[in-house]
Amino acid sequence: MTPLGTTNFPPTGGLLEYNIAAQNNGTSTEIVDIWVDVSLPTGGLYGPVLGPVSDFTMAGGFSADRDRELTVPGAAPPGPYSLNGYLGEYDPVSPIIYAEDSFNFNKASFGDGGEWISNWFVDSGESFEELAETVNSVEVYGLIQCYPNPFNPETQLNFSLPENGEISLIVYDIQGREVATLYDGWYQAGSHKATFSGAALPTGVYFARLTAGSVQQTQKLVLMK
Repeated sequence: MTPLGTTNFPPTGGLLEYNIAAQNNGTSTEIVDIWVDVSLPTGGLYGPVLGPVSDFTMAGGFSADRDRELTVPGAAPPGPYSLNGYLGEYDPVSPIIYAEDSFNFNKASFGDGGEWISNWFVDSGESFEELAETVNSVEVYGLIQCYPNPFNPETQLNFSLPENGEISLIVYDIQGREVATLYDGWYQAGSHKATFSGAALPTGVYFARLTAGSVQQTQKLVLMK
């Protein structure tokens, strides 16, 4: 959870812009719920304002982020707030939380905006539901454009697998010598990512090769120091 703009609001309120990111650092697929709520100055919780996004599938190595915004109403009480994001099993009474993150924001005092009513914290922006549809629609092997490229000293390679299987992702130098093995083994279907570091390598051209069964894809990488 990362704020993208101001976290201090005047009496009239405003928009709290933020980024919410989720990542599976393991190799097995995890199915989780995603939700966000607000801690109030009174000590209570409001929400969820995002989700719960139910049964979101995160393949091994999966990562994604969404840009969102929360309306902070003028009639909201003054004081310190917290925006809280969770991965786990959602239950309004006793949720099971696998991972969580939060950041604080503040509102100066009461302002105009009518009564304090239950639907005034409105959260909107990029959708996790749409992302889930994209992830689950993977149909072909794909080594997706790395970023940044050229890079120094690290770049991130992204690839998709339409089905479970044995794959390898190996980086070679221009002479064809292996310089790094990023993936090698059995992996779940879905979206994956790997970070390649050229910190110990000289400036030059390198090639990342994804091998999955009879399928091979190669991508050119340029390290510039």
